[in-house]
Amino acid sequence: MQPEQGFDLSKINTHYIHRRRLRKEKMVLRYGEVVYLFARDFDGQMISDVLCYARYALMETAIIATNMTD
Repeated sequence: MQPEQGFDLSKINTHYIHRRRLRKEKMVLRYGEVVYLFARDFDGQMISDVLCYARYALMETAIIATNMTD
């Protein structure tokens, strides 16, 4: 799709290049144990549109949160 249709493929490609490089550099993102998390708002209500998890290893922890809404 063309950028005027809502997608800029060069930006999408740059995004995934960064993610691949980060995964390659951080061993915890490849081999760490996974713990699923819940996102909550200020009232304590669970936000179902946010995917959250943590990966941990001996010396490092990564927390990943992805907003699935527009």
